[in-house]
Amino acid sequence: MRSESRFGVTQAGVSARRVFPFYIVCDVSRSMWDPEFNPGQPITPLDTIERSLPDMLGVLADDPTTYDTAHLSVIAFGDAPVAVLPLTPLRSDPALPRLPRQGSTDYAQVFSFLNRMLRDDQQRFARAGLQSYTPVVFFLTDGNPQVNGQLQRDEVWLPVRHALEAPGHPFRPVVVALGIGEVTEGTVRQLRSIDPVGAACVATGGVAPGDLLRAIINSIKFSISSSVGQGAFLFRTPAGMRRLE
Repeated sequence: MRSESRFGVTQAGVSARRVFPFYIVCDVSRSMWDPEFNPGQPITPLDTIERSLPDMLGVLADDPTTYDTAHLSVIAFGDAPVAVLPLTPLRSDPALPRLPRQGSTDYAQVFSFLNRMLRDDQQRFARAGLQSYTPVVFFLTDGNPQVNGQLQRDEVWLPVRHALEAPGHPFRPVVVALGIGEVTEGTVRQLRSIDPVGAACVATGGVAPGDLLRAIINSIKFSISSSVGQGAFLFRTPAGMRRLE
Protein backbone atom coordinates (compact mmCIF):
# COMPACT_ATOMS: atom_id res chain seq x y z
CA MET A 1 0.00 0.00 0.00
CA ARG A 2 1.25 3.44 -0.83
CA SER A 3 1.39 5.96 1.97
CA GLU A 4 0.53 9.63 1.65
CA SER A 5 1.59 12.54 3.80
CA ARG A 6 0.45 16.13 3.91
CA PHE A 7 2.71 19.01 4.80
CA GLY A 8 1.55 22.54 5.52
CA VAL A 9 2.90 25.34 3.37
CA THR A 10 3.61 28.96 4.13
CA GLN A 11 3.31 32.00 1.92
CA ALA A 12 5.54 35.02 1.42
CA GLY A 13 4.98 38.31 -0.34
CA VAL A 14 1.99 40.57 -0.79
CA SER A 15 0.57 39.74 -4.21
CA ALA A 16 -2.70 37.86 -4.55
CA ARG A 17 -1.03 35.62 -7.12
CA ARG A 18 0.73 32.51 -5.83
CA VAL A 19 3.29 30.23 -7.40
CA PHE A 20 4.42 26.78 -6.29
CA PRO A 21 8.16 26.08 -6.86
CA PHE A 22 9.43 22.53 -7.29
CA TYR A 23 13.05 21.45 -7.67
CA ILE A 24 14.14 18.00 -8.89
CA VAL A 25 17.73 17.36 -7.83
CA CYS A 26 19.16 14.35 -9.67
CA ASP A 27 22.36 12.42 -9.05
CA VAL A 28 24.34 12.08 -12.31
CA SER A 29 27.39 10.33 -10.87
CA ARG A 30 28.98 7.46 -12.78
CA SER A 31 26.86 4.74 -11.20
CA MET A 32 23.77 6.41 -12.66
CA TRP A 33 24.92 6.28 -16.30
CA ASP A 34 27.76 3.78 -16.78
CA PRO A 35 26.51 0.35 -18.01
CA GLU A 36 29.35 -1.31 -16.07
CA PHE A 37 27.55 -0.28 -12.86
CA ASN A 38 24.21 -1.58 -14.14
CA PRO A 39 24.89 -5.09 -15.51
CA GLY A 40 21.97 -6.90 -17.05
CA GLN A 41 19.85 -3.77 -17.41
CA PRO A 42 18.69 -2.71 -20.89
CA ILE A 43 19.15 0.99 -20.11
CA THR A 44 20.87 2.89 -17.32
CA PRO A 45 19.04 4.75 -14.53
CA LEU A 46 19.89 8.13 -16.04
CA ASP A 47 18.57 7.06 -19.44
CA THR A 48 15.27 6.11 -17.79
CA ILE A 49 15.04 9.47 -16.07
CA GLU A 50 15.77 11.33 -19.30
CA ARG A 51 13.01 9.44 -21.07
CA SER A 52 10.48 9.93 -18.26
CA LEU A 53 10.92 13.62 -17.40
CA PRO A 54 9.66 15.02 -20.75
CA ASP A 55 6.50 12.90 -20.44
CA MET A 56 5.99 14.25 -16.92
CA LEU A 57 6.38 17.81 -18.16
CA GLY A 58 3.86 17.19 -20.92
CA VAL A 59 1.24 15.83 -18.54
CA LEU A 60 1.71 18.68 -16.05
CA ALA A 61 1.58 21.29 -18.80
CA ASP A 62 -1.80 19.90 -19.88
CA ASP A 63 -3.19 20.32 -16.35
CA PRO A 64 -4.75 23.81 -16.15
CA THR A 65 -4.02 24.09 -12.43
CA THR A 66 -0.32 23.29 -12.60
CA TYR A 67 0.02 25.16 -15.88
CA ASP A 68 -0.76 28.46 -14.20
CA THR A 69 0.91 27.91 -10.82
CA ALA A 70 3.76 25.40 -10.84
CA HIS A 71 7.37 26.41 -11.47
CA LEU A 72 9.91 23.63 -12.03
CA SER A 73 13.68 23.37 -11.88
CA VAL A 74 15.91 20.38 -12.62
CA ILE A 75 19.38 20.32 -11.07
CA ALA A 76 21.97 17.69 -11.96
CA PHE A 77 24.82 17.01 -9.56
CA GLY A 78 27.92 14.88 -9.41
CA ASP A 79 31.31 16.60 -9.59
CA ALA A 80 29.68 20.02 -10.05
CA PRO A 81 25.98 20.95 -9.89
CA VAL A 82 24.26 22.28 -13.00
CA ALA A 83 20.84 23.91 -13.31
CA VAL A 84 19.76 21.93 -16.35
CA LEU A 85 16.44 23.75 -16.10
CA PRO A 86 16.41 26.95 -14.02
CA LEU A 87 13.19 27.55 -12.11
CA THR A 88 10.68 28.05 -14.92
CA PRO A 89 6.88 28.34 -15.04
CA LEU A 90 5.25 25.36 -16.73
CA ARG A 91 3.22 27.74 -18.85
CA SER A 92 6.52 28.60 -20.60
CA ASP A 93 6.54 25.06 -22.04
CA PRO A 94 10.10 24.32 -20.85
CA ALA A 95 12.28 21.82 -22.69
CA LEU A 96 14.86 19.66 -20.95
CA PRO A 97 18.32 19.26 -22.47
CA ARG A 98 20.31 16.07 -22.00
CA LEU A 99 21.49 15.54 -18.44
CA PRO A 100 25.28 15.69 -17.95
CA ARG A 101 27.34 12.62 -17.07
CA GLN A 102 29.71 13.13 -14.15
CA GLY A 103 31.79 11.05 -11.75
CA SER A 104 31.53 11.93 -8.07
CA THR A 105 28.56 12.43 -5.71
CA ASP A 106 29.40 15.74 -4.07
CA TYR A 107 26.64 16.60 -1.59
CA ALA A 108 28.37 19.69 -0.21
CA GLN A 109 28.56 21.30 -3.65
CA VAL A 110 24.96 20.62 -4.58
CA PHE A 111 23.48 21.89 -1.31
CA SER A 112 25.55 25.07 -1.51
CA PHE A 113 24.35 25.52 -5.10
CA LEU A 114 20.72 24.80 -4.15
CA ASN A 115 20.88 27.29 -1.27
CA ARG A 116 21.98 30.04 -3.64
CA MET A 117 19.28 29.12 -6.13
CA LEU A 118 16.55 29.18 -3.50
CA ARG A 119 17.60 32.60 -2.26
CA ASP A 120 17.90 34.00 -5.78
CA ASP A 121 14.50 32.62 -6.78
CA GLN A 122 12.86 34.05 -3.66
CA GLN A 123 14.30 37.47 -4.44
CA ARG A 124 13.09 37.22 -8.01
CA PHE A 125 9.54 36.40 -6.84
CA ALA A 126 9.63 39.26 -4.36
CA ARG A 127 10.71 41.76 -7.03
CA ALA A 128 7.84 40.55 -9.22
CA GLY A 129 5.35 40.93 -6.35
CA LEU A 130 4.53 37.21 -6.30
CA GLN A 131 3.47 35.08 -3.37
CA SER A 132 5.02 31.64 -3.09
CA TYR A 133 4.15 28.41 -1.39
CA THR A 134 6.95 26.69 0.49
CA PRO A 135 9.33 25.29 -2.15
CA VAL A 136 9.61 21.53 -2.54
CA VAL A 137 12.83 19.67 -3.35
CA PHE A 138 12.84 16.07 -4.62
CA PHE A 139 16.39 14.81 -4.02
CA LEU A 140 17.20 11.59 -5.92
CA THR A 141 20.49 9.79 -5.32
CA ASP A 142 21.89 6.28 -5.67
CA GLY A 143 24.93 6.59 -3.43
CA ASN A 144 26.51 8.05 -0.33
CA PRO A 145 28.52 11.25 -0.84
CA GLN A 146 31.96 10.72 -2.34
CA VAL A 147 34.48 12.85 -4.18
CA ASN A 148 37.19 11.31 -6.36
CA GLY A 149 36.51 7.92 -4.86
CA GLN A 150 36.81 9.14 -1.26
CA LEU A 151 33.85 9.27 1.13
CA GLN A 152 32.75 12.83 1.83
CA ARG A 153 32.65 13.22 5.61
CA ASP A 154 29.48 14.27 7.40
CA GLU A 155 31.18 17.36 8.81
CA VAL A 156 31.82 18.53 5.25
CA TRP A 157 28.34 18.24 3.75
CA LEU A 158 25.86 18.22 6.66
CA PRO A 159 26.43 21.86 7.72
CA VAL A 160 25.72 22.92 4.13
CA ARG A 161 22.60 20.78 4.09
CA HIS A 162 21.42 22.24 7.43
CA ALA A 163 21.93 25.77 6.11
CA LEU A 164 18.71 25.29 4.12
CA GLU A 165 16.84 25.28 7.45
CA ALA A 166 18.74 28.12 9.10
CA PRO A 167 16.64 30.58 11.11
CA GLY A 168 15.72 33.50 8.93
CA HIS A 169 16.22 31.64 5.66
CA PRO A 170 13.72 33.30 3.30
CA PHE A 171 12.87 30.17 1.29
CA ARG A 172 13.30 27.06 3.45
CA PRO A 173 12.22 24.03 1.40
CA VAL A 174 10.51 20.76 2.11
CA VAL A 175 13.09 18.15 1.10
CA VAL A 176 11.96 14.70 0.01
CA ALA A 177 14.93 12.32 -0.12
CA LEU A 178 14.61 9.38 -2.53
CA GLY A 179 17.34 6.80 -2.15
CA ILE A 180 18.06 4.02 -4.63
CA GLY A 181 21.08 1.83 -5.31
CA GLU A 182 23.78 1.75 -2.65
CA VAL A 183 22.86 4.82 -0.59
CA THR A 184 22.31 3.93 3.08
CA GLU A 185 19.16 4.54 5.08
CA GLY A 186 21.12 6.73 7.48
CA THR A 187 22.21 9.02 4.67
CA VAL A 188 18.70 9.26 3.24
CA ARG A 189 17.35 10.24 6.67
CA GLN A 190 19.96 12.99 6.91
CA LEU A 191 19.00 14.34 3.50
CA ARG A 192 15.34 15.00 4.29
CA SER A 193 14.25 18.26 5.85
CA ILE A 194 13.16 18.55 9.47
CA ASP A 195 11.78 22.11 9.46
CA PRO A 196 9.68 22.12 7.36
CA VAL A 197 8.99 18.43 7.76
CA GLY A 198 10.19 16.37 4.80
CA ALA A 199 10.23 12.70 3.91
CA ALA A 200 12.76 9.95 3.26
CA CYS A 201 12.19 6.87 1.11
CA VAL A 202 14.42 3.97 0.10
CA ALA A 203 14.03 1.21 -2.44
CA THR A 204 12.59 -2.03 -1.09
CA GLY A 205 14.49 -4.25 -3.53
CA GLY A 206 13.13 -6.75 -5.99
CA VAL A 207 12.00 -4.06 -8.44
CA ALA A 208 13.80 -3.50 -11.73
CA PRO A 209 15.68 -0.18 -11.68
CA GLY A 210 13.81 1.11 -14.71
CA ASP A 211 10.43 0.34 -13.17
CA LEU A 212 11.47 1.91 -9.88
CA LEU A 213 12.62 5.14 -11.50
CA ARG A 214 9.46 5.40 -13.57
CA ALA A 215 7.47 4.97 -10.34
CA ILE A 216 9.52 7.76 -8.73
CA ILE A 217 8.86 10.13 -11.64
CA ASN A 218 5.15 9.24 -11.50
CA SER A 219 5.09 9.99 -7.77
CA ILE A 220 6.77 13.36 -8.37
CA LYS A 221 4.22 14.11 -11.07
CA PHE A 222 1.37 13.16 -8.72
CA SER A 223 2.83 15.30 -5.94
CA ILE A 224 3.20 18.39 -8.11
CA SER A 225 -0.30 18.13 -9.56
CA SER A 226 -2.03 17.31 -6.26
CA SER A 227 -0.06 19.85 -4.22
CA VAL A 228 -0.88 22.69 -6.56
CA GLY A 229 -4.53 21.66 -6.70
CA GLN A 230 -4.88 21.53 -2.91
CA GLY A 231 -2.56 24.35 -1.89
CA ALA A 232 -0.69 21.97 0.41
CA PHE A 233 2.14 19.57 -0.34
CA LEU A 234 0.91 16.03 -0.86
CA PHE A 235 3.46 13.25 -1.21
CA ARG A 236 2.81 9.65 -2.24
CA THR A 237 5.49 7.05 -1.58
CA PRO A 238 6.54 5.58 -4.94
CA ALA A 239 5.77 1.94 -5.67
CA GLY A 240 8.85 -0.13 -4.87
CA MET A 241 9.95 2.17 -2.03
CA ARG A 242 9.25 2.40 1.68
CA ARG A 243 8.99 5.44 3.89
CA LEU A 244 11.57 5.82 6.65
CA GLU A 245 10.40 7.02 10.03
